Amino acid sequence: MAEGGRSVKNLRLEEEQRLSNAVFFGLYALTQAHKPTAEFQKVFQKDLFLKPNAGALPHVMHYLLTIYDAEEFRKRFHWPIYNDRDAEKSFRSNCLKYLMELNDRFQLKLEDLSTYMMLFPGGLKFLKVMEKLMIFVITEDMKKKNQLDILESMTIAKSNRIIQKLTEEREAINKIADDTL
Repeated sequence: MAEGGRSVKNLRLEEEQRLSNAVFFGLYALTQAHKPTAEFQKVFQKDLFLKPNAGALPHVMHYLLTIYDAEEFRKRFHWPIYNDRDAEKSFRSNCLKYLMELNDRFQLKLEDLSTYMMLFPGGLKFLKVMEKLMIFVITEDMKKKNQLDILESMTIAKSNRIIQKLTEEREAINKIADDTL
């Protein structure tokens, strides 16, 4: 058993759900500022990558990477891919290569980038990558629009939530310790 009587499996499921929610709400926030394509709208839903979702990957990556740098996306990717297996394979390969380049250039800490992740985009490792990529895209978009003051307030709010969560967990642990004495 892990902290508070929760199993490692339950902690992992909770983390996957937290990341899935973060990705959903981040993408949703972006859709309020950048009109998504009809194809993106068809695949966009809550828990999009909780399980592998190869059909959604190209549309989500297209959306995020065109917000980041539409011109660079046009140079690197053939789009749209129209259910063409070779085009899908090329897209996944180019996507992986581009993510690795962005990771190196901006120290994004995108861990475990692999071909497997592009073939089966879902689960904890993939959601971690998506959350970091989404935060990067939102940050870069805000820099373009000179809205860093909003980003700073988001960072403060996130820090406050982290402190609150740590305080709650410490209180729960102290309560368990008191109950066992």
